[in-house]
Amino acid sequence: MRLKWALYTKYVRVILRIIVAYPTARIERKSPMSEAAERVEAWRREKRKAGYRPVLLWLPIEAKSDLDALAYTRHQDMAACVVDAVRALATSQGTRKTLRLDAHQLATLKAELTAEILAQLAGHGAPDLLPRAPVPAEAPPPAAPLPAGMKHCKQGHAYLATRAECPHCARIRKRRHRQLKAQKRTG
Repeated sequence: MRLKWALYTKYVRVILRIIVAYPTARIERKSPMSEAAERVEAWRREKRKAGYRPVLLWLPIEAKSDLDALAYTRHQDMAACVVDAVRALATSQGTRKTLRLDAHQLATLKAELTAEILAQLAGHGAPDLLPRAPVPAEAPPPAAPLPAGMKHCKQGHAYLATRAECPHCARIRKRRHRQLKAQKRTG
């Protein structure tokens, strides 16, 4: 038994000496990260510095599809949609104060206000101190009861309740969006 143990320990010592004296290429050199991996790591570091933390969510496929569609329609990434949803839920349940504007919303609001003020200055010489409410050209006729399966949009158009949006308002919205895109392209 002692002979086996002595041979075993001698074997281990020889192997250890070989490993220490002649390290293999894997141990000797560090494999450099690929360019893509370095970019990902840099992006993660920047996100952590900005106060973000990684979260893994396991969602049913239907919820994942809904989240993808929502992010696409809002022109946001999925993380921004999840943050907005969590904040909206917390606000609606009264566990959080009302929503604050994020940087993009604040910039958009400032741009709209600046454009409105500049338009008033250019048109009248001085802006009105009181905001003007839009005055309808004619008073809308009294709303008649709608047939079953119909509903009104905010503008008063009647449309099928099975549709997600008023077709007339959707056409106007899409036309306005196309005009804005054309203006951005032409400068």
